[in-house]
Amino acid sequence: MKIVSGNYRDRRSPLHWIIRDAAEGMECYKAFPAAEASGVRFRISTDGEEGFGCKVVADCQSAKGKKNVAVPKNALPMKFDGVDFVLAQARHRIIKSCRMMWLCADGSMFVLEPVT
Repeated sequence: MKIVSGNYRDRRSPLHWIIRDAAEGMECYKAFPAAEASGVRFRISTDGEEGFGCKVVADCQSAKGKKNVAVPKNALPMKFDGVDFVLAQARHRIIKSCRMMWLCADGSMFVLEPVT
């Protein structure tokens, strides 16, 4: 299990995304410009992550950090509204989990249907 989040350690870094093993502490993270994850379920951050201003993280079955990701044409853009992840085109549709997620080097985020 991997935990994926925005780079709450350094918001100005070009390494936008953090990935770490769920079994390891928060200090054992690696930062990447982009990432691809599968088996994604969003949850509220722990106290330690919250202390850095990170409100929600993704528990993922697998996650890989990359320089860039190739987002499929059928992927849907998503946004973080300050509380939840939502589909960018339907902000009322909260995303609690998804099959695949792409986190791009420009900070944009995409998911693959079905989302719940």
